[in-house]
Amino acid sequence: MCNDGVDNDCDGATDDEQAACYNCQPSPIVIDVLGDGINLTSAADGVMFDITAKGRPKHFSWIRGDDAWLALDRNGNGMIDNGAELFGNYTPQPRTDSPPNGFAP
Repeated sequence: MCNDGVDNDCDGATDDEQAACYNCQPSPIVIDVLGDGINLTSAADGVMFDITAKGRPKHFSWIRGDDAWLALDRNGNGMIDNGAELFGNYTPQPRTDSPPNGFAP
């Protein structure tokens, strides 16, 4: 589910009101720890990860060891299990009258 408050699929409803949103890609926040740019693995050296937190992991390139995800271990198990624990456009947001994520669309 895309929580950006925008009608990404042009059907007249904001995508956070819909059961599924296929056009909104996850955009987790990556931190360039050393200031040398974000470095990714090759696709072949990537990982299986459930970026959408829907129980369907997919194969992704991954960040190298000198960069970091902005994450919160929500269930306290010592691991980042899926995209719901990464900060970005999939971060769970409280329902308010304010723009989602603090940014106006």
